[in-house]
Amino acid sequence: MIVAPQFLSRTEFATVRYWGLSKYLPEFGWTPVILTESSPGKSASRISVIEVPQPNDLLRFLKARFANQMARQGENACGGICGTGNRGGLATALRRFLWHTGLVPGASTGWGRSYCAAGRDAMSHTQVHAIISTSTFAHVVAGELKRKSGVPWIADFRDLWTQNHYYRAGAFAKSLERRFEVRTIRPADALITVSEPSAEELKDLHRGKPVFSIPNGFDPDEAVSSPLTGEFTITYAGRLYAGKRDPRPLLKALRTLIDEQVVDPRTISVRLFGPKQQWLEEEINHHRLGGIVSQRGTLPREVILQKERESQLLLLLNWDHPKEQGVYTGKLFEYLAARRPILAMGGPGGVVRELLNYTQAGTHVSDLCELKKVMTAYYGEYARTGSVPYRGLKERVWEYSHEAMAKRFAAVLNGVCSSAG
Repeated sequence: MIVAPQFLSRTEFATVRYWGLSKYLPEFGWTPVILTESSPGKSASRISVIEVPQPNDLLRFLKARFANQMARQGENACGGICGTGNRGGLATALRRFLWHTGLVPGASTGWGRSYCAAGRDAMSHTQVHAIISTSTFAHVVAGELKRKSGVPWIADFRDLWTQNHYYRAGAFAKSLERRFEVRTIRPADALITVSEPSAEELKDLHRGKPVFSIPNGFDPDEAVSSPLTGEFTITYAGRLYAGKRDPRPLLKALRTLIDEQVVDPRTISVRLFGPKQQWLEEEINHHRLGGIVSQRGTLPREVILQKERESQLLLLLNWDHPKEQGVYTGKLFEYLAARRPILAMGGPGGVVRELLNYTQAGTHVSDLCELKKVMTAYYGEYARTGSVPYRGLKERVWEYSHEAMAKRFAAVLNGVCSSAG
């Protein structure tokens, strides 16, 4: 049983990992049952899904209110779990207070009880051999199901909880929630996270727990080729989080290379897909790149995937924080499926640089000088041959597929079940 509250929201990167698991785990002897929040008009064919009604009245209001607030902070000030923002804001203090007093959905609230009841009911009709939880709230529910049933439980940390370096709260609130995290995770039989640096952090907090590193991945069925654009097209898809993912070095490099007549501006097109930003438009105009760099807005995922496949280069922007060395962005794996060269910039490099070097699927640059050098090389290949060749090593790239990810999960599942007798 996979407890994944947002599973039916396929547009969310947080759910991609679990759609991959649900699709490929059966190849390794495990049939997933998904415990998730109901989502009118959305379904999952060929997957067994148990839908829990959304919370009503006050809980629905609070859930929507905090979700919207965190989304706005994420875009405008990098707030919430994925941002820095103001640590002492009223919204943060209230959110933490409501969580710790049980008013935000947890196992003891109406919504949490609904999840636990639905899970127990499913387990009474279907033989469940293990539970995987996928988020903070899911960990709370899974812990209760484990306590009632004794079924082995794996807590999957796609993002760290209170150890997340963008965790946003003061020292007192963080201390409270960290104790809550430790208490919640205590019954878990094993922990999984997405990188070795994150695994080491979990080991420090949850001492004695087996911790495994299993990266995210891409769906092999989406790894298809497409005719390339005739222009030297650079494509970025995703949010920018008010410059935390910063394309400005690319604008500076382009302006310099054009002024130095290294590249022909008539052959270049930079496409930025995602919510349009006024500050970025001003930067584009400042660098006199209005005819070259354009914000294209948000498009359906299938359209974005096609735009990525046809691009000469794919731009990956990493957050500029020292602890980003242990973070793979979900976009990285989507780009791997596009089978086009990846130009990554920003942040310390870390696991992203290691992956790109290992697979030879692209390059990570750390500064403007290096960026200009790499772009000159890529453009030179384009000018000579009409395209930028893709040099990714298929066998190594495929190690980051959802199929490979599911195989690793299955090994952990087999292990905890064997240990449980």
